[in-house]
Parts: sequence; C-alpha cells; structure tokens
Amino acid sequence: MSNEHRENNLSRRRENYRRRKEQEKQAQTSRHINSQSRVPFQNFTNMTFPRSHFQGTHDSEAGPSRITHVNDVALDRNCTSPNQQNITSQSDTDDMDVDEALEDAVISYVNMDARENGALSRRPQESGHAFRAKHNIARNFKNNMMMAKARLPHPFTCRHCNARLFHHESRDTCCNGGKVSFSRVDAPIVLQQLFLDGSAEGKHFRQHIRSYNHVVSFTSIGVHVDEKILASGRGIYTFRAQGAFYHNIGGFYPNEGVRPRFLQLYIYDTDNELHNRMQENPQLHQNVVHKLQKMLHQFNPFVIRFKQLSILPNISECSLILKERPRNHHQYNLPTAEQVAAIIVGCDADSMDYGRDINVIRCDGNLKKVQETKGYYDPLQYPVLFPFGTHGWDINTTNCNGRRVSCRAYYSYMLQIRPNDQSMLLNAGRLLQQYVVDNYVKIESGRLRWIKEHQSDIRSELYQGLHDALHVGETNAENIGKRTILPSSFIGSRRDMTQRYEDGMAIVLNGGKPDIFLTMTCNPSWSEITSELLPFQTPQDRPYLLTRIFRSKFEKLKDDVINKGVLGKVKSYMYVTEFQKRGLPHVHMLLVLESNDKLRDPRDYDSMVRAEIPKLECEPQLHEAVVRHMIHGPCGIINRKSPCMKDGHCKKRYPKQFLDETRQGTDSYPEYRRRFDESVSLGRDRSVDNRWVVPYNPWLLLKYDCHINVEICSSIKSIKYLYKYVYKGPDRVAMEVHKGSYMDEVQQYVDARWICAPEALWKIFRFTLYRLYPSVERLHIHLPNRHQVRFYDHQQIADVLNNERNSKTMLTQFFALNLRDPQARKYLYREIPEHYCWNKRDMEWHRRRSTRKVIGRIYTVSPSEGDKFYLRLLLSHVIGPTSWEYLLTNNGMTFSTFKKSAEDRGFLETDHSIRDCLVEATSLRMPYALRRLFVTILIFCEPTDVRGLWNEFFTHMVEDYQTANNVVESNLTNMLLKDLNELLNLHGKKIDDYDLPSLPPNTIDRGAVPSIIQEELAIDIPNEDIESIAKLNNDQMIAFNTIMNVIVQKHSGVFFVDGPGGTGKTFLYRTLMASLRSRGEIVLATASSGIAATLLPGGRTAHSRFKIPIDIQPSSICGIEKQKDLANLIRVAAAIIWDEAPMTNKNCLEALDRSLQDICSNSAPFGGKVLIMGGDFRQVLPVVRKGTKAQMISACIVQSHLWNHTKILHLRQNMRSLHDQEFAEFLIRIGDGVEPTKPDDMVRLPLHIAIPWEGEEHNLLSFDEVEGDNHNLYQQEFLNSIAQALDLSLQDIYSNNAPFGGKVLIMGGVFCQALPVVRKGTKAQMISACIVQSHLWDHTKILRLHQNMRSLHDQEFAEFLIRIGDGVEPTKADDMVRLHS
Repeated sequence: MSNEHRENNLSRRRENYRRRKEQEKQAQTSRHINSQSRVPFQNFTNMTFPRSHFQGTHDSEAGPSRITHVNDVALDRNCTSPNQQNITSQSDTDDMDVDEALEDAVISYVNMDARENGALSRRPQESGHAFRAKHNIARNFKNNMMMAKARLPHPFTCRHCNARLFHHESRDTCCNGGKVSFSRVDAPIVLQQLFLDGSAEGKHFRQHIRSYNHVVSFTSIGVHVDEKILASGRGIYTFRAQGAFYHNIGGFYPNEGVRPRFLQLYIYDTDNELHNRMQENPQLHQNVVHKLQKMLHQFNPFVIRFKQLSILPNISECSLILKERPRNHHQYNLPTAEQVAAIIVGCDADSMDYGRDINVIRCDGNLKKVQETKGYYDPLQYPVLFPFGTHGWDINTTNCNGRRVSCRAYYSYMLQIRPNDQSMLLNAGRLLQQYVVDNYVKIESGRLRWIKEHQSDIRSELYQGLHDALHVGETNAENIGKRTILPSSFIGSRRDMTQRYEDGMAIVLNGGKPDIFLTMTCNPSWSEITSELLPFQTPQDRPYLLTRIFRSKFEKLKDDVINKGVLGKVKSYMYVTEFQKRGLPHVHMLLVLESNDKLRDPRDYDSMVRAEIPKLECEPQLHEAVVRHMIHGPCGIINRKSPCMKDGHCKKRYPKQFLDETRQGTDSYPEYRRRFDESVSLGRDRSVDNRWVVPYNPWLLLKYDCHINVEICSSIKSIKYLYKYVYKGPDRVAMEVHKGSYMDEVQQYVDARWICAPEALWKIFRFTLYRLYPSVERLHIHLPNRHQVRFYDHQQIADVLNNERNSKTMLTQFFALNLRDPQARKYLYREIPEHYCWNKRDMEWHRRRSTRKVIGRIYTVSPSEGDKFYLRLLLSHVIGPTSWEYLLTNNGMTFSTFKKSAEDRGFLETDHSIRDCLVEATSLRMPYALRRLFVTILIFCEPTDVRGLWNEFFTHMVEDYQTANNVVESNLTNMLLKDLNELLNLHGKKIDDYDLPSLPPNTIDRGAVPSIIQEELAIDIPNEDIESIAKLNNDQMIAFNTIMNVIVQKHSGVFFVDGPGGTGKTFLYRTLMASLRSRGEIVLATASSGIAATLLPGGRTAHSRFKIPIDIQPSSICGIEKQKDLANLIRVAAAIIWDEAPMTNKNCLEALDRSLQDICSNSAPFGGKVLIMGGDFRQVLPVVRKGTKAQMISACIVQSHLWNHTKILHLRQNMRSLHDQEFAEFLIRIGDGVEPTKPDDMVRLPLHIAIPWEGEEHNLLSFDEVEGDNHNLYQQEFLNSIAQALDLSLQDIYSNNAPFGGKVLIMGGVFCQALPVVRKGTKAQMISACIVQSHLWDHTKILRLHQNMRSLHDQEFAEFLIRIGDGVEPTKADDMVRLHS
C-alpha cells in the first residue's frame, strides 16, 4: 500500500471515529432529556431517531440486559407509499424491516429507562441471543413497556407482471416468475362511473351488484348459498356456498306462459327488454339496469350476435352454436361477434361436426349445462365483470411461450393487484366473492376429473396374492384385487385427514404433549387493509386483501413465536388454517415447548396468559385492546341470538366463574384467574366483566391488534380439535358428479364443504393450509411378500412380478441399508428417517444431508391383523434388523412367527384368562363347539402362546373324531387342522397365520368345493319351514310367488318386504330359504343386528358376511377380493336376504352394491343378484353419531339411488295379535306417530293392558349416569345400587323431613388426618368437599375426646402428634418433620 493510500485510509477512520463519538453524545443527551420527561408512546413514531440505536439481549423475563451500540440502522419513516411506488426491489424490502426496527428501538429505550428507575428486576442473563431474538419476552409482560403494533413491510412490485406482492409472498403467487402473462381490458367508462359513484344510486349498485349481474346474465346459476348469513344483516357480508356450481343456458324463446329470462331477454320481445328485466327484480334501480343494458348492447359480442338472431324471420328453424376461443387466438385479443357464436339455419345441427363447439342452443326451452372447461363459462355468467365478452380460462389457455396454463395459475394471475388497473374485476365487491368461489369450485372439479380419468383403471393387490393368482391360472389383472379409488393425496379425503391426525400423534409421541393452543383471527380493521380501500369500500369488498394481509401477519407471528421464541423455545408445532362462517380466516396452532420453558404450575400459567380486563388507568393500551378483541359474545341472557347459543346455553360455557387464583381444570385446560371487579360498558346498554374475557397473551395482543386466544393445554385431545375442522363431516356433503347405477369413489365424491371467498382465494394463491414440524415420514409395514403392488387392468401378472421395482419397499430396503451401512444398525425402523431419506425414484435409503428435523411413523396395525401386528411390535423395539430372519431369531433360536419371537423377547404377556375360558369350556361344550371357540379366540383375543393352548386342548377338540373313526394321532392332527382352517377361512384367515402345525399340502384339494360353500350347503333345513308354504296368508303368498318367479327365471331384482312387527316377515324369510335350499340352491341369510341374524337358519350379520367397513363412508367398498372363496360363494348364491334393513346406513347398502357389481362383473343393481330386504321403518332408523333427525333420515336406505330399483311388498295382517285386533291397531298408531303422547313423548297405556299395583308406594332415588363418563365405564345396574344421598334416602324412607329422616346419626373421625379425595383437585377443592362445608353440619353437635388412651404413659408423644395434626410442628424441606431423639 502506498503512503498516499495509507493516509487516505487513516483519514477516513478518524472521520468515522469522530462521527461515531458525536452520535453517542447525541444519544446520551436525548436519553437524559427523555428520562426526565416521559414521551407518550404515540409520539415515538414522529421522533427522529439517530442512525444508531440500542441492541439488547433479552432474558427469560423480558427485562433489560446488556446494551450494545449498533450503527447504520436507518429508521426513515418517510417511506414511499404503495400507491406512489411502482417498482421496489425485493432485496431492499427484505433487508430493512423499518417498523420492526422502530419497535425494537422503543423497547430497548423503555427497558433501559425502566431499569434506571428500578421498575424492572434484573434476572440472570442468557447468552447467545442477538437483537432479533426475544426469547420469553411475552411472559410476565406489563403494559408499562410501550408496544408498537406489528406493521408489515411495504409491498414490493414484481418486475415481470407489475403485481403488488406483500410480505412473505414470492413471484410464484402472481406470474410464476414471468412464465404467465395475460392482460386485462379496461372497463367501459359508464361501468367505472357506477363503481366510483358516491350517490345513492352508485351505493345501491355496489350493494346489490349480484342482483344487477343476475338480470343481465346469459346463463342461470345453480348453487346452494347460505341464505341465513345473507339475510341476517349482522356483521360483514359473506358469500358462502355449498356444493358444485352449475351454469345452465336455455333456448331462444320461453315456454308458453312463462316470462323470458337470461339469454331469452336478448332475443325474445326485445321492444320490452328493459321492462322484462325489471320483472326479474323490481327492487333494482331502472336507470342502472338501463345503463348496463345499453353498455352490453354496445360492447358485448354475444349480445350483438343474439340481436342478429332475433331479427331473422325463420328463427324457429335456427340453431345457435357457442364457439370456443380459437387455438391461435391470443388471450388478450377481444373476441368479435362472429368468433363467439355461429347461427345455423335450416339443417340439423346435431349432424354437423363442430369439434369443441358442442353447446347447441335451439328455440325449445330445454336447458343445457355450460361446461366449466369452456372459455365462455365466465363471460356468459358475469357480463358485468366482462362486458367485452372476454373469454376466461379454457383447456387451451397458454402462456407467452405457448405452454398450457393451469386453471389455478390463470386465476391466481388475474386476481393480483396491479397499478392503473381499470378492469373493475377486483372492485366488484360482492360479485367478486361469488366469482372467486365459482372458479375455485371449477379448479376443484378439474382435480376430481383428473383423478377419475387417470385412476379408474388402477387396481391393487398383495404381492403374494399375485403369486397365488398366477399359480391357479389367472393371468388377467382385471380379475384380481380391489379397485383403488380416491387416494390420500387428495386433500380433504377421509384418508388424508386420518393420516394427518396420526402424524400429529407421532409428533406428540416424539416431543411430548402440547403446551400452548393459540388461535389468531383476522382483523378487518388492520391499517394495511383499510389503507388500500377505495372510497365507499369495506374490507369484505376486497376478500383477496383480507386473505393476503392475514397470511402476511401470520407469517410474522410465526417468526415471533417459533423462531424468536417469545412464548418460549418451541420444540415442535402444528397449525391449521380455517375460515369462519363469516369468512374471516383464522389459524389454530399447537406448540410443544422445550423442557426448560415448560409451563408447570399456575404461577407459570399466569406469566403467559391473562383472562381479565386490565385497569384503564394502569394499562390503557391493553385495556382498549382487550375490550375490542377479547370479549366473548356477549351471549346468554344478554344476547340469546348469539351464534354460540345452543339449547339456551353457550357452547363455549361463557360466562365463566369468578376465581381469585388460577387452578388446574378437569379438562386439561386451566381455570384462569378472573377476579371480581367493576363491569366495563360496551355501549347499547351492555356491560361485561372478567367472566367474559377470552384468555390472551398481552404481548401478542398488543403487537398484532387482533383476536389472539392463547390457552395452556396438556392434552392430546387438542390435536383432534385441530384437525376436525379442516375437513369435518358436517361441513361436507356427498354429491354425485354423474348419476348412474354404478358410482365409484371419484364419481360420488365432491368436496362440497361450505366455502367462502377468503378460503377460495387462500387455495387459489396456494397458501399453506396446514403444517407441522418436525415433518413426518410415513413408514410402510408388511409381512414377507405381502406388500401392496399397484398395476393396471391391461397388464399381465407375470410382467408385474418381473418388475424388480415391485419387490422393493421401505421395509425391505431398510434391511438392505442395515446390511451395507453399519451406522444404520444403531437405529430403530422409526428412527431411520431422522438420519436417512427415502428416494422414491431409486427405491433406496440415502444418508440425509439436510439439517431439517424429520421423524418417522410406522403405519398403525390392528391386533386383528395377526402376525403383522407383532412384526410392528418387533420393529418398534429391535435395533438394526438386517432381514426377516433376524427378527424371527432370538438367542440363537429361530421361530416360525413374529408373534413367537416377540413373546420370547418378553414383549407379550401370558394367556391365563384365555386358558381358564377353555378349561371351563371342556367340561361344558361338545368338541365341535370347542373348536369354534378355539377359532374365535385365535381371531379376536390374540393369545400369546397359541402352540401351548393347542397342545393342552388338542385331545378335547378331537374327542368326536376318535368315536367316529379309528384313526392314528397324525390323522387326528390333520383332521383337526383341516376343520380349524375351514373355520378360519370364514373370517379371512388360515392356519398359516398362527403358530400351529402346518397343514399338509395333500390335505387341501384345490379342485374341491370351498369350505365356505360347503358350510352353506350343509345348513339344516327344518321340516316345519318346508311345510310353511301352506300356512302363508294372502300377503305372504303374493310376496313368496313374486320373489320365487324372479329367482326361478334367473332374473335380477331388489325387493323390500314392508310390514310392522308381527306380520310374519321372518316366517316368510324362513319359508323362502327352506324352499330354495331344498332345491340345492344357496341363500345368504343376513341381518343388520346379531339378534335378528340368530332367527334365520345360517344367519350372520351383514357386516360379517360381506365385510362391510365399520367406519362406513359414502365411497366405501366391501373388503372382498375377487379371487377369494367368499367372492365365489356370492357368485353361486341364488338370493341374498337382509333382515332389519331400515336399521342400516344407506352407505352400507351402496358399498355392497358396488362390490357385487365388481365381483359379478355385472352393472345391474347388486351385480344382478336377487336381494330381499325387509323391516319396519316405524322402528329403528340408522344411527348417526351426534346426528340430527334430518341426518338420520338422510342416512336411511330410502334416500339411496338404489331405492328406485326396489319393489316393495307389503304385509298388512298382524299374525301375533290375530285375536286382539285392538292391541294391533294400538301398536300401529304408535308406529305411525298418531297416538297421543304426554310430556317427554311418553304414551299412556290403555287401562285394559295395564295391571294395577296393589301395595304401598315408595319413591326410590338412584344414580342413572356419571357426569363425564363418555365411555360408559360405569354400568347402570351398578349405579342404580348406589344411594344418591344418605340424607335424602332416609328422609324418603321414613317420611320425615328432619335431618337424616329423624334418625340418630353418630359420626366420628379426625380432621387432622385425611380429607376427601378430589381427583386432580387443589387444597381448596378438597376442603370444599369436606363434610363441614355441608348444610347438615349446622345440625351437628360436636363431642370432643381429649385424652389419648394409646399414649397414657407418654404424654410428650401425644402432644407431638397433636402438634403435627394441627400443623404447628416446625417442618423442613418438602414438609418433612424431624423426629425427637
């Protein structure tokens, strides 16, 4: 370095040193002045801060700590406004968060000043926290620390499409980094004036814009809208719809006697067009409708074409073809009248080839559905938004590079905020809400359509099952396996919800129970929202703004809570974004804290959560925020119409009770301190106190200025609460995409939740709906060669088996990883994802390079799945297995089953109770019944030592073999194994699934009739049932002949035998079965309940026979595989009987229909089988858990599409009461609901039925239920045996209102000893439960005994005991008492 350079460098350093010293002096002077005169908080925003401010490292109590001087932080408050700033680089905004810097400077300043005045206590310092880290700052917060509200950084502009992007948004939100580019057409001047008009006419137009659009639209819209919200008039406006949208277009002319509507208004009676439009909605302003009509006549190409059609003399011979946008036509080119529609005159329009232009409109009044994939879908329905007829998205929409653009990407681009946008699309207010919801449903429909078209031919089967099918000669994959329908990758499916809930449980297993439940709700009054509004606009008019600002605010909250740890260091978290009925977005978040920051007692709870209204004079800023955001309702007596009211009570249990101290509640949530204090007025003659306060954290509430509910929780139930809202049942309905006799899951499932505009926009912008950390890797588990393989109908089985990829799974490659990598042998299977990642393309485990935390979760397995359950048990405890044989081997001994290996390793308990059951059965049951019991135990009880039970009870199970045949023991073993195997096959199991001797190969004759069919053929036919044909009455004979004719002629049919109880339905079933079985036919007898099934020879429950899922869904199918014996039994069955069918859910019936069609390869109802159902709809309807009467009726089989194919056979004569017609009519009146009732729907019995009671009457009181016993742990018989209260019982028994019925009661005891036990109770609760707190204590005379008879000779010891009991004896740590020497 030259001398000149060195001198220049030294000069610069000296200048910088002098400038820095001057700045420090200015800062000290400013601090000295401000310490004498405190500046109100609001003035901090107007202060001119120097270019240096203070950096502090905050401790766990948010107190002051080391102050470090930091230079070069500019706090310029004169930033360019969003409306003036068109282009701002993202790097500039990312590097400088001005508002956050200001807030930190203020907090540092106030903290330092408070320390100098002794306001805050100094705590031990925690090192390692920089200025941005604010660990535990939100605990023990007091409002004397002035809080700056969280302000978002200024939006920046995308350099590709000029869209305004908010905090934490990327360019993928708008144009995908320049890959998507379209233009929006400026609206006509007359339309812009209507949107900006401040007069009453303009206000009416904006408020009723949906109605104005309706009267000028070309198509009608079909959708279920939540009219309760629209009609209530309270709160913000929300367009909330359910199900699919349907756009329909009619003919040129209306039907006779019907006024013209929609498209017809432009063609028919055009001289009275305005008058006809006003008839659609007379409340609209005629002047506004006239302006809109005139504008469309001038600019809209569809109207121009319709006007040309209206003047044709032969219009009745014409057809109108709606044309799609040409492939080479750019998106931004305005369409002409010739390009949007064509008029065909004189020829048959159906015979012409129009390619994609398929919507043909004629003069008739028939409606046609407009496909959502057409470009004219939007302009025909929303002419106010697209007055120039601009085409919307279609399947040919491309970007500037000629690549197709998805529907979501198109609408995400069009819904962006851009400067100088005069299209008026984003200013359409309530119509914009409808438009957004409509197009989100379009996007969702496209996803469902893709799944249907690409996965309808996919089938799945076990790998071993393919080998078995190939062995028996089956080569066509179409006849193998079960249909795969809607995958868990479809967000909103039942599988998706279940898997995410189980992922949450895996996080709890890894990190512990959640500590904090946080809910954040959008505040429409945020300054970032209100500053963007145009005159006369409200926040609900800009739903995209609500959505995006809330998401940006939530990202800042995440940064504070998760990254900075303001509530404590977060170990793991999960959150779900939801949307209120009113449309406002909110987020539920669960936090698991590190052990050092755990909240362990009420004192810790109070440091984080408050549930009181602060004093106005002490904490004015916090007082205002709590009253504005954190007051529930009010509801109850104050407001009985509050949405939280149900059956006269608040669902959230407000108002709470006053409490002087926080205590642990009974539902895993604390009961927070709510001291009695003066009420606070809310206006309108309403006032509230601390009982109405929603728990909150003061620091978060002040910073984010919105409803933020913070609760302390320690229960996994909160995870269920978290996930139940995202795809909850009541907010979804099952609808048909295409009606027909056959529907698979994709055809039937439509995600028809109630959806509002903010939710639709959230998904269109592809914002994160839910997230959890650490992420969870789901690990497959299967038995050897029993993993699932995916294949197509057209594939050959040999090709599927020869594909090496199909033999690799996560589990098999886990074994391979342990063989080649010694480091991997240190981990359990579920721990492998923490150190290795799964590559789906290579089907291999590779060492993880990322530092992001990941945990593993093995898929859950039911104990009923046999050895697979014990394999999971071994994988959860055995480290580093290298093969299947490794898991089967322990201490040098190899076992035949994983269950035996788990037992040898000490993972299982003994089978004493099972053995006792079998010992008792040997003396009470015949050998064949003992064999059935043994199989039942194998299937449902999962015994540990199966081989031991086999050896002990073998002789008892073969006793009847020895009497029938003179055979050797080896033959006895084979015979027993064969019989047990046949019984197991009835339940889908086999001998090989258990630790039993192997069944010799020659024992199974593959050409023989399957045992399940033999079982049906061997059912005994009672003679009385065969002779019952002659005993049938007239109605029964008609039903018998009708059904038998269909069966004999080999036709298909569905019958329902309808009749009240006692009309002989079971008698008819038994007669039908006896008649058919006597001919060698097979009849499958089933019933909805086990008791009803026992009345039918060979009867079983429908769920057991057809393997109907217990957790039935609208898209469920039965668990029957096409190549199994059960499928063969169904194919050869002549008829199926289902008794008590009205009790079953219609989804069960439809699941059986889908399965039988697949098994029998027949699209007729139930695969062409004859199904005979029966029952009485006057009795029990389907049980819907927590369902309303409407939901139970909706679940009834009469609501199924299959009911249209059902022939009803009536039985009217009551055979049980032939000689008592009056009683039969009485029962019918009760069933029909016409018999008069008393309170609580009680029916008075006729006097000739009731037997009068003669004797003394007593009122006996007893318990019927235990509060909070949701799982029925206490049987009613036991509860009835417990007296409700001794005092009340004695008063009733002795007819005396004196205490204890006037009897003498002698009580005794020592209060110094044990108090009543209160589960999870505090000392105050135990004292409150003591008998001295009872009103009966006032009637009690106390007799004291002073002399201790046990220590007559040791008075000092007696006094020592008294002092301990009275609590006056000095104690040491942990309340320990030192014994005297």
